[in-house]
Amino acid sequence: MALARTQSEWDRTAAEMALLANCHRDPRKHGPFYAKDFHPYKSEAISDGVAINAGNIRLLKKVFVKE
Repeated sequence: MALARTQSEWDRTAAEMALLANCHRDPRKHGPFYAKDFHPYKSEAISDGVAINAGNIRLLKKVFVKE
């Protein structure tokens, strides 16, 4: 529960930081900022998942389909 609360507080803080940074940025020099740019728990290093390919599908079929 403590981790969830910390992440929730960072969600709010990161959104406010992105809003403030966007208010003071020069559009010619930098694109828009997003909350994930300031959020320590949501970095680019975290993967969104595994790419689906034929090998993955065969493995899933072996695990979940009875033959």
